[in-house]
Amino acid sequence: MEWLQAAKSEPFSGARQVEFVTFNPSVSNTMSWIRIDLQRAPLAQSSVSFRKTISGLSGVTSNVQRLSFAPEAIDSAKNPFPIEIDGQIVPVPTAGRAGAWITLKWAEGRWVFDGSRFPTESFPKHVRPFKEVFENRMIFVYGTRGTPDETAWARAKARFDAQQFWYRGNGAPIVVADVDFKPEVHEPGPVGRDHPGLRNLILYGNADTHALWGWLLGRGAPRGPAGPSPCG
Repeated sequence: MEWLQAAKSEPFSGARQVEFVTFNPSVSNTMSWIRIDLQRAPLAQSSVSFRKTISGLSGVTSNVQRLSFAPEAIDSAKNPFPIEIDGQIVPVPTAGRAGAWITLKWAEGRWVFDGSRFPTESFPKHVRPFKEVFENRMIFVYGTRGTPDETAWARAKARFDAQQFWYRGNGAPIVVADVDFKPEVHEPGPVGRDHPGLRNLILYGNADTHALWGWLLGRGAPRGPAGPSPCG
């Protein structure tokens, strides 16, 4: 029994050093007390290697835009708490952040502390292969601002795709016109821990034919083709 006790592996939360590699943070982004939130080059290999030191944390990254550390990796008694990352020391304020994850992001050629509750960059669930847009109880929204023929095509295509999901996979996506879409009705959340709580939207139309195009994608958004455009 003493031998087994001595050979027992330490729990992930108590690990002194963590090395982690992932190609897709939306599938796998966390190891022990470290999490890769966003890649610089999507779907390419990303890696982190960090260890706890006497003064704080020290490590290196590859192809990482934003990463977070769990509370058990941070000594909240130290304010600021030093994190050495890729040869740069980032002083992290810990006052009032006990029990919270600490996030760093790469901005303008250097690592900085990100204290925002809702990051302006994408969540891991947003940067995914195209086919994964058909998740989170997706909604098909067809445009009505085009010609009668364009509206009829968009409505028919959205209904056809919805019936395909029903026939082939027992799916039941909602089909709704852009003028009838209401976020408070059609997008209840939350959906997951790393997701802001919105359902995925597939738009049928473009900037000229779809009422939600500018609202969803913002000013300066690409005009897009006449077919369906996925937006998560």
